[in-house]
Amino acid sequence: WLGKLLDVARSVQLVAVLVVALVGASAVTMVIFATRMGLSVHGQVIELLHLVGAQDSYIAWQFQAHALRLALRGGVLGLLMAVLTVLLVANLLGQGDAVALPDLSLLPLEWALLPLVPLVVALIAMVTARLTVLPTLGRMP
Repeated sequence: WLGKLLDVARSVQLVAVLVVALVGASAVTMVIFATRMGLSVHGQVIELLHLVGAQDSYIAWQFQAHALRLALRGGVLGLLMAVLTVLLVANLLGQGDAVALPDLSLLPLEWALLPLVPLVVALIAMVTARLTVLPTLGRMP
């Protein structure tokens, strides 16, 4: 019985890792689509910037800085919601008599590392935007 329960717990962990991977992949995809849409919407402005001598790296920096700001804002908001959820669920589990449920608390190191998540996500969004913009700008006249 305990072996089956451990198998279920491992399966839940695997599903959680897969969900995080899918969310990350969809976030990268959304950054790519938003950046391409921004490039197409601002195509004439980009051409004008090229005419006045702006380098591709400057234009790419504008897009990646915008992606960085948006991702940081969303990441911090998501972090706050996640912390509130963990605290609420831990409080609710602490009030019940459910012996089979695990203790939902984080170690001090995990609490310390939690604020790094929005920073990592923002850096991924920034790099994704840059890697999307530079090839497109290279193909522009």
